[in-house]
Order: sequence, then structure tokens, then C-alpha cells
Amino acid sequence: MVAKIIDAIIRPSSRSKSAPHSQPEPEPERRQTDRYKEAKQDLIDTLQIHEESKSHEKYFDDVDPENAFQREQRLQGLMVENERIGEVESSKSLMALMPGTKKKLQLSIRAFKDGYAVVNREVKGTKYRLDKADQARFISITVPQGVVRYDTTESQDISKGGYAVVRKATFFPAELPDSSYAVAMKMMMYSDKVSEEKRLKRAKKEATIWERMKHKNVAEFLFTVPVPDSMQDQILIISPWSDGCGTGRATASQFLRDPRFIETTPLIIEGIIAGIEYMHSLDPPTKRAVFHGDLKGDNVLIFGRVDAPIAKVTDFGLSKMVAPDISAPSVVTGAARWSAPEVVKRKDSSEVIVSAEADVWSVAMTIFQLVTGRVPMEDRPTFEAVHDFYTRENNRQDRIEQDIADYLLCLPDLLHGLATRILVFEPTQRPTISEISEAWTALTSDVKSRYKSWEDMMFTVEEPHRCHNRVTNRAGDKEEWENWILERRNERKAQRSRKSTPDPEESDTDW
Repeated sequence: MVAKIIDAIIRPSSRSKSAPHSQPEPEPERRQTDRYKEAKQDLIDTLQIHEESKSHEKYFDDVDPENAFQREQRLQGLMVENERIGEVESSKSLMALMPGTKKKLQLSIRAFKDGYAVVNREVKGTKYRLDKADQARFISITVPQGVVRYDTTESQDISKGGYAVVRKATFFPAELPDSSYAVAMKMMMYSDKVSEEKRLKRAKKEATIWERMKHKNVAEFLFTVPVPDSMQDQILIISPWSDGCGTGRATASQFLRDPRFIETTPLIIEGIIAGIEYMHSLDPPTKRAVFHGDLKGDNVLIFGRVDAPIAKVTDFGLSKMVAPDISAPSVVTGAARWSAPEVVKRKDSSEVIVSAEADVWSVAMTIFQLVTGRVPMEDRPTFEAVHDFYTRENNRQDRIEQDIADYLLCLPDLLHGLATRILVFEPTQRPTISEISEAWTALTSDVKSRYKSWEDMMFTVEEPHRCHNRVTNRAGDKEEWENWILERRNERKAQRSRKSTPDPEESDTDW
């Protein structure tokens, strides 16, 4: 808008008409007065401020649309009026020939100045209020590495978990103050259930664990920053920002939900396995092994290019360092859908065991999620339903494994075999992450030799399990699959009833 107005003003206007068949007389160069030039520049400056303010997301909270339109019309009118006054000022002959012209000119200039003063005050008042709002909204923190600036509003939260929130921030490095780039900033959330002391301890633990890990498939730790006085007992953890290779799909689950990227599935899963293998194999005592404790598709970030994405494991808030016995369990909390049975079955639901074997189970559930495009146990819609599946006293090992086997029919045969090896009830019978890595390498090689593409392999999944398949899914498939899985459970229930007295507490939808 500003460019159009200024262009219209600067473009010379021809007021003389040439006689027929004659060349138009060149318009004499107008002598621009100092008043005209200063007024013109003031108007341009005010228009630019107005346009900048209009682009602010809170602009129409300060100015209603009708007033904003009228303000713009007045500014344009003042531009035209200044041009008219300038023409009169620059014409000595007009001033001499027309009596009273000088007085009229002075009145016009006074009216112009009064009108400009009003609209300029309005425009600058709006800018002042928007700037004040930004100052309250944005916080800048200076650290040795540079300056971190972030938005304090909840609308800027990128992800939120049980204990922390991640926000997008801007980092201005000290060595290149004129440059900046986006970073992810993680902060512990305030909660009535968690004391400040525990929150600070959790943040310090995550930072300590994360900082020690350096691997291609583990999200990079940049630094921690102190916080303003208004956020005492808080640590902010800064890491690289992921935009999902420019797609805006930052996590593995988001990225692979797009069918365009299905052929990158094996590469992303390979990266996840490599990241967990690195964490489990850190050599004590200099670097103790790390159990992740909360692995799922949403805790894997995507970097690199769309045709060669790099998966990086992140979110170490529930991770635990152990040494030297990697099989020794640790107590933290986790997500039930991706958690192993021994993790969820603890009597104290606020604490769960995290171990290498539990991480391996989560790897398999994450593979299921990324391959099918759906969360594990989707027919159990709530946390309570998933928790109840594992914790009911009558849900013995064989019953849990039978249900898991039903879910795994949603995978192609090659993946079904690997997932079946991993998702066994007894932790000691599960393969190690290194064994899974070897198996995945062999599996992907087998896929290349047997199928034209990863997508081609997905078509081998049979009905009604294709509802768990973003390639072959059709409307109504999910309902058909849910009916199938309910029938399977009822059949097993009937078989148990014939062998023994049925459990009166069981129902068709219990499990």
C-alpha cells in the first residue's frame, strides 16, 4: 500500500494538453519548497509506521477495522492535499495573479498540519501500545553464547507434555550479532502437584544426561540459560529447531503421516534404532548408559532433507543414567501405549520401571506407529483403558500376548516377524537393541529384493487390518477392524469359559 501511494505521488502528472498534431510542451520542473518536502517525508514515515502496525497480529485488538480504514483514507487524503498545496507554493505567477491566494494557502497549510498532527498521533499511539505489548510478551535473555528471545504466550507452545513445554525461540549468536536462527526452548511447567524443588531437579537431570550424548541420531544439546527473576527455580534447555526438512512436520509421527514420504520410513526407523543403541552402549564409567524411558514417534525429530531425513531421538526428561549394569531397572514415569507390561503393571501408577528391555518394547511400538500411521492399541481410546488392559488381575501373560498378536496383524509379514520377536511379555526374552539393529538391516535389504518399494510392501497387509495403513486405508475400514478384533476377543473368552468357570467381571469390552 505504501509503495503504491508513494509511486502515485512521485509520478509526474501532466496537466497541459497538446494541440492536435503537435508535440506536448515539456512541463517545467516544479520548485519544491522545504515545507512541501518535509511534509511529504513525514507522511511517508507515518504511512510506513501504519503499515508495519497493521501487520502486527494484535493490531485489530487496538484499532477496530472501520477506524483502521478511515485512518488509511485520511493519510491518503493528506498526501493528495500536500501535492495540491505544493503546486500552489511553487507557482509564483499563480500567487501574483490571484488575490487572496497567499492567505488561502496559509489556511490550507494550517488545516493540513492540524489534520496530519491528529492522524500521526493516532498512528504512533497504536505503535507505542503494540510495542509495549511486545515488550511484555517477549523476553530476551543474554547468555555467554548470545541472546535468546522468546514469546511468553501459551499460543506459542509447540508441544506440551506432563512436565514440560517446548517453545520456539530465536537465538542471536554473540559472534554473529546480525544473524539469528530458530531454536527449541524447553522449560519445566508449573504444577500444584510438583514442587519447585522437584521441577528444578528434573530439569537439571535432563540437561546433565542430554549434554553428555553426542550422536547423529540423538538431538543436539546446545546449552542451558538462566531465567528472569519472574521465573525463578527454572532451567531452560536450548536445542536445534526442527521444521521437518521444511515441511513443518517436525516429528517422525507427523512426517510419516504424509504419504509422500512413505519411502523414507525404513531410514527414519533405522535412525531411531541407532540412537537408542548408542544410548544403551555408552561405556561406563566415563559415560554411563542411558535408558530413554519415553520413546514414541512424537519424541523423534526430523532433520536433513525430505529425500534423506535424519531421525534424532529427543525428550530425555524421563531418561535415566545407569552404570555399570545396563540391565538394572530405574524408576521414572512414562506413556502407557508405548510402555512395556512390566512398566505399566506397577502398583504405584505414579512410578514405572525403565530398563533396556523396556526401551526395546517401546522401539517396537514406535515402529508400529510409524509404519501404520496409528498409535498402538487405538481401539482402547483412553489411558485408563490401556492401563486396565495391562493391570487387570485376570490378564495373564498369554492373554496380553494374544491381544498384542492381533494388533501385529496390521503389519506386513516382514515387519510382523520382527515385532513378534520383540513384543514378548517376559523382558529377558526380548532381543537387545543391537540385535534389533542387525535384524532391521537385514529386513530392509529383504524388502528391497522382494518389493518394488516400501509402499508396494504395505499392500501385502490383508483385510480388515488395512485400516492401520495410511496407504491402503479406506473409509469404514476402522469400524470393520474393531468389529473383527472384538469378535476375536469374544472367541477367546468363550474358549476359556468352556475350560473353566467364567470370570463374572469380564465383559465384551473389558479387553
